[in-house]
Amino acid sequence: MPCMESRQNAPDVVFVPVIDRAAGQEPEIVLHTLGDGRIALYAYTDPQTLSRLHAGGESWASYTMTELQAAHRSRPYDLVILDADPAGPEPERDSSKVWHTPSAYQRELSQLAARAEALSAEIEQAEAKSRPKAGPVRPVRKLARSGLLAASC
Repeated sequence: MPCMESRQNAPDVVFVPVIDRAAGQEPEIVLHTLGDGRIALYAYTDPQTLSRLHAGGESWASYTMTELQAAHRSRPYDLVILDADPAGPEPERDSSKVWHTPSAYQRELSQLAARAEALSAEIEQAEAKSRPKAGPVRPVRKLARSGLLAASC
């Protein structure tokens, strides 16, 4: 999974759909929630590709990688998807078109750790249920005298 901050083949500038705001304010980048709950920023290598693949008709703005990272700090997203149609199928997680942000890795690690703890608790409960229950403890001599324990010698 390529990380956004370590992309060697990243274009110098990407074009991103934005929502225009009042005069003097920065435009708001358009984010999409994917089926698994991750937040995606769709970016394009040129305005023509944006117009062809992103049919929303929004305005757009150009961003350098540094500007995208600054935008991420003010409005977090989990990944950048390059040159893809938001209405089409989601790209594979390890696709070269998907750049993951460091916060996405952190969130995924936290979710995995929580799931591991839950599975550990389930295993402990299952093991506790499968242990034989101990009955009352009787001295061996009494059992032998009662005939419940046969002498082996």
